[in-house]
Amino acid sequence: MAQLTTGALLVFLIIAIALVLFVTEPVPIDVTALGIMVSLMVLGPWTGVSPRDGVAGFSNPATITILAMMILSEGVRRTGLIQRL
Repeated sequence: MAQLTTGALLVFLIIAIALVLFVTEPVPIDVTALGIMVSLMVLGPWTGVSPRDGVAGFSNPATITILAMMILSEGVRRTGLIQRL
């Protein structure tokens, strides 16, 4: 049976913190997501996430699509179109 390393425990802790922050939303979701990404990169020697690996996801079209959807939904919310519908 494989044992949990310090790095694995640290990643599990970061994931648990992320879940709590996403559910309770004390800060906006985008700030939480960026904070989690930065913390994984800063703790790279233990988490195994290098800065190159940490920002590699931004080249994925799915990431750009989700970002565009968040921008559009915020624009629709601010215009009040949702209340009119």
